[in-house]
Amino acid sequence: MHMARLWESSRVGKGSYSLESLSEELYIRKRPYKEIFGKPHIKRDGMQGKTIDVPPVIVAFSLSPHPQDLQRGSATRSAWIDYSAFDAEATWHVRKELESLLREMFWTSESLNGALSELSMWDFYRRYYRDFGQLLVNMERRGIHVDVARHLPEIEREARAALEKARNQFKSWAVAEGGSDLLFMNVHSTAQIQQLLFAPGFRGGRAGLPREREFSVENTTGFVEPGKKKPLKNRTILIRGLGIPPISFTEKGLPQCNAATIQELAGKIDEENVEKSEFGKAFEALGGGDRGKAACLALNALSRVNSIETMLNTFILPLQSVADAEQRVHCSLNLNTETGRLSSRNPNLQNQPALEKDVYFIRKAFMAKPGNILLVSDYGQLELRVLAHMTKCKAMIEAFRLGGDFHSRTALSMYDYIKEDIAKGTCLLEWDSSKGEPPAPLLKHKYASERRQAKILNFSLAYGKTAHGLQKDFGVSLEEAKEVLAKWYKERPEVKRWQELTIQTAKETGFTRTLMGRYRPLPDINSKNKWKEGHACRAAINTPIQGGAADIVMMAMLKIEKDERLRRLGFEMLLQIHDEVILEGPIENVAEAKKCLVEDMMHPFARPLLVDLVVDCNAAPSWYEAK
Repeated sequence: MHMARLWESSRVGKGSYSLESLSEELYIRKRPYKEIFGKPHIKRDGMQGKTIDVPPVIVAFSLSPHPQDLQRGSATRSAWIDYSAFDAEATWHVRKELESLLREMFWTSESLNGALSELSMWDFYRRYYRDFGQLLVNMERRGIHVDVARHLPEIEREARAALEKARNQFKSWAVAEGGSDLLFMNVHSTAQIQQLLFAPGFRGGRAGLPREREFSVENTTGFVEPGKKKPLKNRTILIRGLGIPPISFTEKGLPQCNAATIQELAGKIDEENVEKSEFGKAFEALGGGDRGKAACLALNALSRVNSIETMLNTFILPLQSVADAEQRVHCSLNLNTETGRLSSRNPNLQNQPALEKDVYFIRKAFMAKPGNILLVSDYGQLELRVLAHMTKCKAMIEAFRLGGDFHSRTALSMYDYIKEDIAKGTCLLEWDSSKGEPPAPLLKHKYASERRQAKILNFSLAYGKTAHGLQKDFGVSLEEAKEVLAKWYKERPEVKRWQELTIQTAKETGFTRTLMGRYRPLPDINSKNKWKEGHACRAAINTPIQGGAADIVMMAMLKIEKDERLRRLGFEMLLQIHDEVILEGPIENVAEAKKCLVEDMMHPFARPLLVDLVVDCNAAPSWYEAK
């Protein structure tokens, strides 16, 4: 699959990277089991039915050849051998064809030694991807220790209790507003929540939600309907709408009812001090006062129901079910993103909740085994540093050289009034906290809005966003978005020139490339469909940045895996999460191992980049403590 990824990093519309899909395109189509051995079902009247009967591979308890035994039956033995051998045969042919295709793809990389004459992507594969594939297998085999004995069961009980409390809080409010039937409503039903909150509602003249509507729900209490002798499996409840004005609509014209909408209706609730809360749109919609407050608190509880269930079903429960006998979790690491970033599945360990949202401290469950310690190391602002290097932007290179808060420096360069404030000494760009309290407010505090805008700009432009995208992000007019964009580019003209040249080259060649020369085809780059063309143009300038970051992480991981010093110290790499790697080893060797790890990550290439790579590395018993 890694060879196929180098050949075509995106197979949208062409199938997948499965052997079946690749063999059909590069060798011959694999005929399915059902197609070869299946026979039309014969009905009782002797006529052929529409269904296909598929015989078993081996007839159970058959000690001698059986007519329906595919492996030993004389009529099917030859076909069975061909079918069984096809995967091995196809793998050999597909690998051979992919090698030929990669040999025809020229390879050049500015991160190594400039142009690599007479080298191809086959050389890239042999130098890096083959070893990288083995590295990923090693990491999957090692796994990471997870505390399924204590921490995960404890937070499961805590989450379930919180879930029940939040569900009851919402239902109590719903009953107070709409009657006893709502005690039995399904809080996970979008249709029922839409009806309760927004009915009656319509859009564009189309009928939407009636004022009241009946729903069939599970009869969990054994309720016997009038005229019935025994309880039915389901019962009927009536939900009357509260008439809250919808915030947005679905494609079908119904009120949107996703997590963001519910939270916007609820507002920012301070559960410890409700009076300090910023109540949402439901407050005024229901007349304010106690009724409005109660609605916002209830909707906040509904929001908690959804987030707690996400925590349970995505993290807490799966981690307990997949741990092996040694309490280690072994995920599958895959090179299956268009930029070359890794993904994880079974389980997805890269999809951990953000630290500020990790209310159950799920990362505490990822621990070193007794006597060991975890080393957690990640890059700082890696993609922005790649952008500075690729574009050779003097302002960005200088800002990274000076260090400190990069986004504050960006805001300083964009707004003249901030420059004047800094020059007067009434605002400070940075301050050494070891010297005590700063004599003036820091830029990141005094001009928090401008710094936030600068941060969004820094990352948005690395991802190829245009003024139209920024208009939505900032909630401003298109002209205002263009003005902000112009301020950013004024100090960084090299970025604009590089983006224009990269898009032009992509239009001429049909592809874009990463820092180390990996290709990404862009079939829509010259499309007459403006949306498709725009998407391809953004990918043309985004892929070198995200893909370049992936290249750096890959090279660092290869260096770490081959580092004999780390191997001698007993440290092994367990996980990679975006720009972060996690190692485990003996606690007594951690200081020396930390130096080796940081050195490997700061210098992944023999030829340094135009900006330093900054690495933050921490040692702790658990992933959470190391963050």
